[in-house]
Amino acid sequence: MKHGKLVTWLSAALLGISAAAAFSAGMTAQAAVTPDGKYQYEIISNEVTILKYQGSGSNAEIPDTIADKPVTKIGNGAFKSASISTLTVPPTVKAIGDEAFYKCGNLTAISELKAETVGIDAFYYCTSLKTISLPKAVTVGEGAFSACFNLESISLPKAENIGDSLFAWCRKLKSISLPLVEYLRETVFYDCRALTNVSVPKVQTIDFGAFEDCTSLKSITLPATLTLIEGHAFSGCTALTDLTILGPALLKSDAFKNCSALERVRLSDSSRTDPAGMAFSYCPRLYTVNGVTALQHRIDSNNGEQYPFFHSGVIQAVRNHFCRSNGVAFINDYCTDLCNYIVATETDPWMNDLLKARQLHDWIVRHCQYEDQANGEWNRDTENHAASSVFVSYALNIRGSGIGESVCEGYAQAYTMLLTAAGIESYVVAGSAWFFEGHAWNLIKIGSRYYETDPTWDDTGSTTQYSTDYTYYLKSDAELLSLHNSKLDRALGETYEIDGYRSRHPLLRGYSGNVEQILSGCTVSFQDVNHDGMLDYDFDLNGAASQQNDQLAYNGMLQFSFGVGSTTDQINNRMAEVLYWLHYFRKDYWTYINDSTPTNQTAAAGSTAYFTVTLFGDNLTYRWYCYDTQTNQWVLADAYYGTTFRVLSVNANASTNHKQFMCVVWNKQGYYIYSNAVTLTVV
Repeated sequence: MKHGKLVTWLSAALLGISAAAAFSAGMTAQAAVTPDGKYQYEIISNEVTILKYQGSGSNAEIPDTIADKPVTKIGNGAFKSASISTLTVPPTVKAIGDEAFYKCGNLTAISELKAETVGIDAFYYCTSLKTISLPKAVTVGEGAFSACFNLESISLPKAENIGDSLFAWCRKLKSISLPLVEYLRETVFYDCRALTNVSVPKVQTIDFGAFEDCTSLKSITLPATLTLIEGHAFSGCTALTDLTILGPALLKSDAFKNCSALERVRLSDSSRTDPAGMAFSYCPRLYTVNGVTALQHRIDSNNGEQYPFFHSGVIQAVRNHFCRSNGVAFINDYCTDLCNYIVATETDPWMNDLLKARQLHDWIVRHCQYEDQANGEWNRDTENHAASSVFVSYALNIRGSGIGESVCEGYAQAYTMLLTAAGIESYVVAGSAWFFEGHAWNLIKIGSRYYETDPTWDDTGSTTQYSTDYTYYLKSDAELLSLHNSKLDRALGETYEIDGYRSRHPLLRGYSGNVEQILSGCTVSFQDVNHDGMLDYDFDLNGAASQQNDQLAYNGMLQFSFGVGSTTDQINNRMAEVLYWLHYFRKDYWTYINDSTPTNQTAAAGSTAYFTVTLFGDNLTYRWYCYDTQTNQWVLADAYYGTTFRVLSVNANASTNHKQFMCVVWNKQGYYIYSNAVTLTVV
């Protein structure tokens, strides 16, 4: 934080060291003394400047004339550390010099001042001063009222130019109006803990830390004149609930960081957050944007799952500001809810962790593209490194319907979030690859082993119906290095770091153990020669290759569906297709086999009953038969609709009551299997 100067000043005051000692060697002006001995002064151009107060007692009254000349200025350090409690200043005084009342700790009251200029640190550390009025002051110097811990009110209606840290540490100041000020300087209200009301109708710039740690500020409206809000301007305003920005303001990094009570914001469409930073970070109650609830939900009619989306009225605000945010309530909830939706729709309960990890890997590479740096964007833009990166850009259709964009860190964070939602241990690891200054990928635990996966480099931009690329999926540390070839250079000082972003999103994990030990044990790559992201020759997809059930699967439905002459390798190369269909039907392999045959049906008279076969394969043909009780033989069911399709339709009536049906299915080589007999009961 850029409060070094403030800290130095305050520390000096607390230690009893005069700040003037650091800036001046002493007063060298030739001074006269008033007859009562209270004031040293000098006369310049027929005007008197008070150089030093030499009186005693708790009350001081500056005369309006000395030597028949008007007193127009209180000089630098004139009352420094004086023990006075009250002060009367004549209306002739037009200027108050630097440090004029520096560290007057007993000063509680000052008559109304007509001064037009107030110098640097003029009332610094006047810890007992409660109120002051400067109705004509136009220029007020840096730190003029800082560390006035008990200052409750001040009037500066004419002020146009104010200095840095003007009211810093004025911890009892409740309200302020600066109707003519256009530039709120750095740390001007820093740590004003009682400040609740601020009026700055002409402000154009709010500098660094201007309202930082104003912990009682509940609401603020920033005018249409505002064009810039610097970093940390409102950071730590923990009571702020309502914010309105009317103008085309550019918000710099951490401008509203840790505004933990912020619930509602109104942001002009012309306002924006600097791509290099996050203006809103850790705002855990922010749900209302531009008057509407930002996060909405609906039920997906295709699968019955709840799906999150952004209200149309906040899309521009999300684009301008919240795609560069961590810890914002509605963004966090959107990402969590979307992760849960993706896990619910892309994986099935019967899948093992390997298949779930594969499905979620596929979702990432199919719904995200690498940052193209178009439209003034850059790989280092903060939105590409926020935990929400992939998911928010996906919601905004950055590259087309349902397609987002990000960089390696965004890919890796999104993948870890999805895996965590699926109950799979995953971390983001960082290093360097090729000419990149840095690179990020994933460390995943499947079973008892850790593997490395790089979803960014698996995103080749081309996909098939059933699979993506898995070149960098579930590899050992050594093989991932080998696959990157010359693009990964340990000589660049590559280091691995476990993701430390838990505070960014609840689904991101941090690791507190020895990372090198995990990576040194990451010595085995997953057995996946055909690059389909599944264990080789695991025909029933149970995570174990070449077991008895696998051979039954091979000799049964798989070989029938894909051809009796299919080799083990040919069938293994089509396991991605098997997974596709099993996920489509949302059944594990053996349940699917058992359920693929038609079942008994009960239908009301006058309705239609349907018998269905759900086998998948190449060029399958169907032929339905019904049992003729007159001849006691199975005959072609040509009297019914769909006799050569996988679904047979039968009218439920007296003639079809207790009728039996059976389907024979042929594969492309002419081999066939037939189903069990099923019965229609008409009620």
